[in-house]
Amino acid sequence: MNSKSNKSPSKSKSRSKSKKSEKSKRNKSKDKDPDKPKRPLNAYQLYAQDLRDENSKKNDDKKLTMKEIGSKWKRLASSKKKVYLEKYEASKAEYEKELEAYKRKKKKEDDDDDESESEEEKKSKQKKKTTSKASGRKSKNNKKKDTKKNKEEDNEEEEGSEDGE
Repeated sequence: MNSKSNKSPSKSKSRSKSKKSEKSKRNKSKDKDPDKPKRPLNAYQLYAQDLRDENSKKNDDKKLTMKEIGSKWKRLASSKKKVYLEKYEASKAEYEKELEAYKRKKKKEDDDDDESESEEEKKSKQKKKTTSKASGRKSKNNKKKDTKKNKEEDNEEEEGSEDGE
């Protein structure tokens, strides 16, 4: 029994290390753009922020825990919640405007990068796109025609071989 209990903690430690390293790798792989606008706080988060601000102004030694804030939010009257919901909706609308502006700016930057390419590269890319699309359509649309032609040619060959005998 003792030998088993000694082995199991070491295994769990190695597993937890690998999970932590996987998480850190995932976080590092995400490239976050610092110019991208931040998402707005939801109504509950705005309420919690106000509670913490009020608590710090009162100079209470006791800090509010998230559990206490959550229970207060649940008990809060819907008319008071509505104030926070309206604040959230306003900040959400502002965020969406900023996000659209950010996307337009990003797209413009990408287009500017494309303009820096030589015209020959652009033409070759366009030709590749159109030829691949056209060939794909042709093969789909004419597939039935091609099989009919093949059957007719096979029939003609058979008839020709019968005549030659």
